[in-house]
Amino acid sequence: MAEIEIPWIITGPGVKTGYEIKSPVSTCDTAATIAYVFKLKPPACWIGRPVREAFKAGLTDSLDALMRAME
Repeated sequence: MAEIEIPWIITGPGVKTGYEIKSPVSTCDTAATIAYVFKLKPPACWIGRPVREAFKAGLTDSLDALMRAME
């Protein structure tokens, strides 16, 4: 399987620093993770899942602060 493995890297507010995700991550999980970050409901046909393991406990607070800063 090593020949089909690619790194999956995420950074930003609310993301754990220096953390290695232990569970398998698929490229399909990327869109589901972005939907999770923006509090969107992914379509039922998506097979990806949000990589919640990558985020700190206060993700919602961090995202709200980021959105306010961008206004």
